[in-house]
Amino acid sequence: MKKLQYIVPTLAVAIVAVIAVGAFSASADSYTQGFESMTVGSVNGQNGWTVTGPYDQGVVSSPVISGTRSFRLSNSTTSGSFGDQTFSQSLANEAGEASSTNAGMSGGTRQTHFEAQFDFKSTQTAVQPGLFISISPDRGDGSRMSYLGLEDSVSGINVIFYDVQGTSSPANFVSTQVATGLDRSVAHTAKLVIDYVNGPSNDVVKVYIDGILVHTGTTWENYYRYDAEASVEQTPRTTDSLLFRAGGTAVPSTAGMGFVFDNVMLLSSSTVVVAPASLAAEDFGVVSYNTGATGDLKGYTAGFGLSNGTLASSTSVVVKLYGAGDVLLQTNTAILSKFNADITGTQFSSPFDVSGNFNYALDGYWTNVRQTQYGQSVPAVKVVATVTLASGQVVTATNTNLTGDPTTIYPVVTPPPATPANKDQCKDSGWKSFTDPSFKNQGQCVSYVQSNEKAGKRN
Repeated sequence: MKKLQYIVPTLAVAIVAVIAVGAFSASADSYTQGFESMTVGSVNGQNGWTVTGPYDQGVVSSPVISGTRSFRLSNSTTSGSFGDQTFSQSLANEAGEASSTNAGMSGGTRQTHFEAQFDFKSTQTAVQPGLFISISPDRGDGSRMSYLGLEDSVSGINVIFYDVQGTSSPANFVSTQVATGLDRSVAHTAKLVIDYVNGPSNDVVKVYIDGILVHTGTTWENYYRYDAEASVEQTPRTTDSLLFRAGGTAVPSTAGMGFVFDNVMLLSSSTVVVAPASLAAEDFGVVSYNTGATGDLKGYTAGFGLSNGTLASSTSVVVKLYGAGDVLLQTNTAILSKFNADITGTQFSSPFDVSGNFNYALDGYWTNVRQTQYGQSVPAVKVVATVTLASGQVVTATNTNLTGDPTTIYPVVTPPPATPANKDQCKDSGWKSFTDPSFKNQGQCVSYVQSNEKAGKRN
């Protein structure tokens, strides 16, 4: 199993998400585990929980998240092992793909849907430098299929999600910081919702923090399918429990402290998974035409189409126009009261005026914001649309295939006169623009005009 090194990642944006719908099957299995009935001390052997390594863990009466008992774990003692770490009680019915293997660790009726939820908070109101604990859906031996990491930092608790993208060997473990600076003095709730889909590269993991969907990714199925390190058992794994792991570099100063956990909920069931919605770029071109009541549009239009979904009741639609080097030129944000009333299908287009007189307010679909350079003297080269659907899914599409000549929609600029005609044209640094003749200062320019005026009178 690869030892993941924790690196604080750049916040990633979820590009494509999957909607999972359907009713739980008759074989649905679930439990919610508090710690009220447990004895203060090691959690090993209590209500199905196991831990056989020398880790700093146990059921505690203070501090607690709710009731009179919670489970505490620190990384004052760590190891590179897995099977001797802390495992929650197992479900009766495992979850996984048809080809997933359980190595005798899990069983029951195979399900395709798995959920895991737990509350967590720090035992301290002050930062515990170096504190880090990971939590993973597992089958009971360290064969992790997903990953959440909790890190204490100066600003609060950070939450990191890892998934495996692509089919490379070694596997491409991708980190995403899904929450940052959470208040360590109050409890928070983390939830993983996993839909196992037969075949590679298609499992779906949704991450929720405090009830909000913060990221959609995938499982570690492709690590087990393709990485040579997993060649002994080259198949994805089942899940029926949670692994609470203290790995990496030990931090002795966290002994007796760390994080507390409570209200651990696991569920396995069968659901129907539909294909993911996706957004595609359809057109991106230079335009110049009269729109009628809303005026002349001289600039760009960009069209997009949605598959396996609908734009009805979208909660956000933003389209951005860029110049070379990803320099932002203009931003269109949908006015949802108008957009949602009229755009309920799968296609939309967004106009970016440069030199016309297009009336966005009268059009009513978009709020347009221009930068100082909005395309009046540089060409647009890219347009990006980001849509948040009614389901909460975020989809995006980019088009760099511009058609048409941007120079045809640049504003007509009248060159300044070469010679001043009156004294006012010399003011406010106007004297600097003249070339026939040129001047060293404003006074010289004014003198020149006065001389010409006197000469004209004499003539």
